[in-house]
Amino acid sequence: MDEKETERKNTDIEIYPTENALNIIVNRHPIGPLKEQDPKYILRIVNRIPVLVFLGDNPEDSFFKEINYPLILQRADTDWVDQPQIKISLVSKDANGNNESAASEEILLSPSDSGRIRESCKNQIGKTAEYIESSIIHIYGREHQHEWLQNFD
Repeated sequence: MDEKETERKNTDIEIYPTENALNIIVNRHPIGPLKEQDPKYILRIVNRIPVLVFLGDNPEDSFFKEINYPLILQRADTDWVDQPQIKISLVSKDANGNNESAASEEILLSPSDSGRIRESCKNQIGKTAEYIESSIIHIYGREHQHEWLQNFD
């Protein structure tokens, strides 16, 4: 995978905070439905960075995104991280950048996963967004990301 393809993979999925949730914007169309039954997501901590793996009905529709807290703070300083249970809203965008729906899927993380994310994010305070990105870039550098995702099926 060359550097431009790696860069594109990083921008396919973006995170924007709201007052009490995280909007995860998926800039590819279509995103398949998440699994009908729980778990719909799995939280992994990679190099002390939370990575949310969203599990699709079809394994090819599964995707993941790291939580780069310094980058999120640059976008908006909101209270989402302090909620007892963090809410994630997955939003799909079509090729023209239009929202496919207000929220393709809303997921309420478990209290324990919310706590793990909260702790990880607070441990990122004082670090730069670039430092956090470099801590997980090896995941995006793999030739076949689905091999990494298969560990979560």
